[in-house]
Formats: sequence, C-alpha cells, structure tokens
Amino acid sequence: MEFLAGISAVIFRVIAGIFLLTALLSYGFGLESSGECLKIVLAGFLFYLLPCTVEIVIAGIVFLAEWIRSFT
Repeated sequence: MEFLAGISAVIFRVIAGIFLLTALLSYGFGLESSGECLKIVLAGFLFYLLPCTVEIVIAGIVFLAEWIRSFT
C-alpha cells in the first residue's frame, strides 16, 4: 500500500506543479486575472496536499495495528 501511495504522490505532485506553472504563466502573459490564477494555485495546492493526507492515514493505520498487536 505504501508503494502505491508513493507512486500516486509523485503523480499528484507533478500535476500540482503543472497547475502552479500554468497559473504563473497565465498571469505573466496576461491571459487570466489574479483571482482566476489564485483559484488555479489553490487547486494545485489541493492536489499537493492529497498525498500528504494519504500518508498520514497510512501512518495512523500502521500505528493502530501496532498498538493492537501490543495487547496480544
């Protein structure tokens, strides 16, 4: 499960980078307003945060499994 989370983290972080680059270039070339670029950056940030959240959930599951095993 951790391997799949690692692979998806790389993919989601690349997508987040593309969102950020798109927002910066769109604003730089005057294609979008600052409000629209902020929305794109926020969407990219959410793509960046998703793997972090999954890693925290996996760590919690591992901790819970170890905690349960300590009683047996």
